[in-house]
Amino acid sequence: MASDHDIIQALSGRPLPIAWLDHERLEHNIDALSKLASPLKIRVASKSVRSTDVLRILLNEHPHIFHGILAYHPDEAVWLSSLGFKDIVIGYPYMDWFSHQEDPNNSLEEITFMVDRIEHLEVINQFGAKRQQKINICFDIDLSTRHFGILFGVYRSSLRSEAEMTKLLDHLDHMKFIHLRGIMGYEAQIAGVGDANPFKKILNPVISFLKKKSWPVVKKRRQNLVGLCKMRGFDLDFVNGGGTGSLALTKTDDSVTEVAAGSGIYSPLLFDYYKSFKLLPAAGFALEVTRMPARKTVTVAGGGYIASGATSPDKSPRPMHSQHLSLEPNEGAGEVQTPLHGKVLPKLGSMVLFRHAKAGELCERFNHLHLVKIGEVKQLKTYRGEGKCFL
Repeated sequence: MASDHDIIQALSGRPLPIAWLDHERLEHNIDALSKLASPLKIRVASKSVRSTDVLRILLNEHPHIFHGILAYHPDEAVWLSSLGFKDIVIGYPYMDWFSHQEDPNNSLEEITFMVDRIEHLEVINQFGAKRQQKINICFDIDLSTRHFGILFGVYRSSLRSEAEMTKLLDHLDHMKFIHLRGIMGYEAQIAGVGDANPFKKILNPVISFLKKKSWPVVKKRRQNLVGLCKMRGFDLDFVNGGGTGSLALTKTDDSVTEVAAGSGIYSPLLFDYYKSFKLLPAAGFALEVTRMPARKTVTVAGGGYIASGATSPDKSPRPMHSQHLSLEPNEGAGEVQTPLHGKVLPKLGSMVLFRHAKAGELCERFNHLHLVKIGEVKQLKTYRGEGKCFL
């Protein structure tokens, strides 16, 4: 397995800053995800990848593990479809987008739109009527739970009860330009919340407890809502569930036919914080040491690539463990420079390897991922490198 030193050697001489992706670690994570999800296949969450070159590696070189894409924006889905990608499910609902689509040549056959409200259905049905074409949809069900009066999960879908599902199905019966392909349910409180977070030590045992309490509720609700759709005569192509942090658990729900994952492919910092599995840091970035402002301090150029979500220290990028460097608490990772402390400091002009807290957001900062493979380096374009920005 390539060491951090091997990655630095491979990238040596290239302009900094630079984003990297290690092939051996990537393949290790792919194998680990396959074992966690088996026998189910994984739909790739593109927001955590954001590179068509990497998507091709996953889908073309590992078809026994991955199939289909879970996209995050309709424009992205249309673009990916035009490039030849198949079976693209948009993981989030949109409404205004449909009013701006005037090109009848944009093929939507490989695209499935997400809905969880009657208003979504009405907009999509009107769009389908205008095109005289059936539009594929997927129901997004809410799998958040409440314990002791506290929401454990995310504010996402409004579709959580059998009564609410019945209302949607009743409306769907009268909409001839919509085809229900599947159901998605994301148990974010299990898949997306670590229970071994060093920045939240007091909360870790509480989170582990709530995960265990939440799972039976999640499983029953999903099975009931899927069962209701089938009882009403809808032949579903798929039932998608989970994420990187819940693959081994989600697959035990018999109603689920496929799982979703993306972050585990690159394995950013936030995915170090799970008790149930361990992956390898496959992607990151390198910055140049440009200053030595104090005896035990260096400064690197750039670095302020803070992850989305609730603001907290675990959303900051950090140097790789092997670098033995730490951020300055009062400055953190800066917009154009980042101070680092350490006992043994890198030299001026050398590079420091970092990891991002999240996966795909790294690719919004760089035009290329530099794939390191047995000492060789190959440029892979990110969405940004192809001139694309969707959100």
